[in-house]
Amino acid sequence: MIWQDLFLNRKVTRQELLLGLKNVFNVEEFQIFFTDSTWNQTIPGYVKVLCLTYICKAEFSLRITIYLRDHQLIPKNDVLIVGKLCELLKCHCLISDVGDNPYSMIQIKNSESSERVFIQLDKYEECIDYELL
Repeated sequence: MIWQDLFLNRKVTRQELLLGLKNVFNVEEFQIFFTDSTWNQTIPGYVKVLCLTYICKAEFSLRITIYLRDHQLIPKNDVLIVGKLCELLKCHCLISDVGDNPYSMIQIKNSESSERVFIQLDKYEECIDYELL
């Protein structure tokens, strides 16, 4: 099941993201898998966190779509988990705001700092596959 679309304000490496996700979800590295939007790869059954990465022409240019394949990993507080990930990755992040306004998102700087911001939605919708190095 899809958990979040994260938009990061810097490009992180595959290893940085792997270690950050391992830490916040308390999973092993082999349980995290990267694929692209074609879904041509077979996803092993032991994978618990599935990531698709994209690049956008926006201030928060790296989009990471995260699927959690183990319902026990679904956090009670998304903002807190994403905040911890931001601290580990040394970045800021946008996540979806559950409100009615499609132009508002939540900007997270760390586990203690978040605020509602307004974006130009079209810049965040036109993303292309991007393989992390």
